Amino acid sequence: MENYLMGLKDKGAQKLSLSGGKGASLARLHGIPDIPVPDGFVVTARCYRDLVTTGPEVQRLLKALGEIREGQTDGIKQLSLEIKAQIERIVFPASFIRELAQTLADYGLSSPYAVRSSATAEDLPGASFAGQQDTFLNVCGAADIGKAIAQCWASLFNERAIAYRIKNGFEHDQVTIAVVVQKMVDSQVAGVMFTADPMTSDRFTTVVEAVRGLGEELVSGRQNPFEWKLRDGQVQKTGDGDGETPLEEARLWELAKLGKRIEAAFGCEQDIEWCYAGEAFYIVQARPITTLYPPPQSPDGYKHCAISVGHLQMMTDMVLPLGISMLQKSNFFSVMELGGHMYMDITHDIKRAGGRMRVLSEARIKDPLLHEVLKKIFDRKDYLRSIPDGPKGLTTIVDRWGVLAGAFKTYRRNNEAELTLM
Repeated sequence: MENYLMGLKDKGAQKLSLSGGKGASLARLHGIPDIPVPDGFVVTARCYRDLVTTGPEVQRLLKALGEIREGQTDGIKQLSLEIKAQIERIVFPASFIRELAQTLADYGLSSPYAVRSSATAEDLPGASFAGQQDTFLNVCGAADIGKAIAQCWASLFNERAIAYRIKNGFEHDQVTIAVVVQKMVDSQVAGVMFTADPMTSDRFTTVVEAVRGLGEELVSGRQNPFEWKLRDGQVQKTGDGDGETPLEEARLWELAKLGKRIEAAFGCEQDIEWCYAGEAFYIVQARPITTLYPPPQSPDGYKHCAISVGHLQMMTDMVLPLGISMLQKSNFFSVMELGGHMYMDITHDIKRAGGRMRVLSEARIKDPLLHEVLKKIFDRKDYLRSIPDGPKGLTTIVDRWGVLAGAFKTYRRNNEAELTLM
């Protein structure tokens, strides 16, 4: 039964295919110096494949599930009930029970554990499966932990999880699941931390939410969380929870520093679950934030300044790919696309005083908020001096009449092959 159980400190547990999203993330967190993570182990996805998916009845149900289409809610519900019941009735081999009991003895047989689902298609940068599978808290003893492991496996086929996989094109028989068995922390305070503001996409702001007791109090909505936003050495309290404030400002900054170190190690902004006990923080999960507005990519390594053309034209909705493609080919102005919106790169225009005056004059009339932001940027003299010479975004209009004539000819030919879709 090689690789059925792996300690979170084992480097092999960092493999997504073995430990699932949650397990692999926890194993990586263990590898970051001075990041406090409760100890535990993973029941690997290989164990799920060997003990669950090889059964003929489960294979029959998986095949039937593969024929279900989006919107067939009755079929999803029925198959969900059948396959979950089948998995929860599993009889573990005696060798697995012995290995589980020995592993628990090594970590502390009498300790309470959190038994947490960790699907291999979970916590991915491009998709969020968070909350679709089950977690069981304060589980003690090999028998109850074994039962919770089977229930975690079965939760891979919760109705919501099935519907999400169908919608996003994940094959049910290709998605496997590991289970994390992790020592419980008797937390005084728990919550979540976002290393970037998920509501505004501000990557310089850390958002912390906290409740007293276990994090389940926050997830379930049984408590209203306290909320703070931390930026530029300032703490802004943005949400009043139940009771007295559970964390002092110094503790908030301590937590924010842990978050930034995790973000740097993982290479992207993180949604982090944490708890606080005995004057110390513990990190119990970290996953990428998948909802942030995409950052622009610099083509040459230095900071560029771009303004939203859509907002200047009162066009605040996203532009379809055909519209963006047409504008990019028009040469009326330089167009860069970001998150479905049109931007104009004005970096080289603002190097000179005349260009800055022109930009400010346009923004003052059309968008006062943009005008105020631009003034702050133009106060950064070191940045302005660092801008090299280059093509100007506001003066790239070439032969408007020629462009219009070409567009008219294209219209008359009515050849779809001439349209370039992005």
